[in-house]
Amino acid sequence: MKQVNLHNPLETSANDTFIFTVSSLDFYLDRPHRIAEGAIIMCVEGSAVITLDMKRCEIGKHSRIVILPQSILMIESKSVDFRTICFSYSVEIFNEACFRIESDFFGFLKDNFHYKFPPETFEKNILYIHLVRNLYEDRGNRFRPKMIINILQNFFLDTFDKVYRHNDRQIIKEADRGNEIYKNFIQLVHKYCKQVREVTFYANELSISTRYLTKIAQRTDKITPKMFIDNCVIQEIKLQLQSSENSIQQIARELNFPDQSYLTRFFKSRTGMTPGEYRKGGKQEPYLTNS
Repeated sequence: MKQVNLHNPLETSANDTFIFTVSSLDFYLDRPHRIAEGAIIMCVEGSAVITLDMKRCEIGKHSRIVILPQSILMIESKSVDFRTICFSYSVEIFNEACFRIESDFFGFLKDNFHYKFPPETFEKNILYIHLVRNLYEDRGNRFRPKMIINILQNFFLDTFDKVYRHNDRQIIKEADRGNEIYKNFIQLVHKYCKQVREVTFYANELSISTRYLTKIAQRTDKITPKMFIDNCVIQEIKLQLQSSENSIQQIARELNFPDQSYLTRFFKSRTGMTPGEYRKGGKQEPYLTNS
């Protein structure tokens, strides 16, 4: 059965353009979800394995995750005591808070969304979240929206400063040709994976050989280009299965599969279950990797 009965702890609304909550993030367990808004998540207890925009990592106590709008989050597994403090905010608040910050910084932040604090500095960084909690509860404050924008802006400016102080500017700008090519490959896959799944198409779009693209992908992300493309397609199928009432045949047609049977075989070979079983709430396999 689909997760329609679980509350999404990161979802804002017209009445609440920012949210403060304490959550174990059960809503995202075993199911990928696209987060329209932005969020800052602090892990205060336990641990979890997550994927964010196809990047997999383990988070634990004193970890911070920054989620940019339109990212896709899934919790693969978590400990029983896993607990987070979350601050999520609308796209409008995000845009107003960050319009003066260089776009290169957010590219860096998207690739480096997870940070583990030393215990002695974690409390200083969680101060931003506590300020949000106080404002979230103070609903009578006439300056509430403006103050939350200021807090978020201060958070990103402080993070921006530390990134540039502790990293070479060339690293942040990712001048390395291989990294730039791989980032462009990822963008192309997100744009075209509903229609095209052949590695040669993406190599041609990048004006490089498939062999060179494979070398870059394995060096950068320890995965082949074909595996990355297939993972994106599988993720798209999962999102449609759990967020729409489209039939398997309709999904197959939208994602440019020859027919429903072909999509079913493709999905089962990579997840261990049929699309119908997944839609009913079956346990899925982790995303494909080289390991």
